[in-house]
Amino acid sequence: MAIRPVEIGTWSANAVPAILTIQWNGHELPAVIAELALRLKRPFILLSPTTTHLTAHCQELLAHANSEFFALDSLLILTPIGTFQPRSLPGEIFARFTPQPIADEDMLRNAILLVKASDAAQGARGARKVSLYTVMRLYLLRPA
Repeated sequence: MAIRPVEIGTWSANAVPAILTIQWNGHELPAVIAELALRLKRPFILLSPTTTHLTAHCQELLAHANSEFFALDSLLILTPIGTFQPRSLPGEIFARFTPQPIADEDMLRNAILLVKASDAAQGARGARKVSLYTVMRLYLLRPA
């Protein structure tokens, strides 16, 4: 009997799905990974109690899905009072799924291009008296 995978959260600003699966049969894990890859069509974090059923075939499927498997027995420590503690910080564990910051200058340049494009579309319809670009320029690029 297998437990269907359950989304237990997301990671980072990209909202990468974190999914828990518990499989008792080694033949079911590849099917779970393949189904998740097809349904989600984006990277995901797959958590499971152990690596017992993680085969080379499973790793190949995860690589094609740009996803990764994490065994809870290697990530967590059971404390004497019965709670779990991470062995490493989540930011270190899931670093691969954390987007890298964009340089401020690049982000501002991209935002300006996006706003200019939006203004061009709105201007064609005559919707604004003051362009969004003008408001942005006056607000963001004013002298300190």
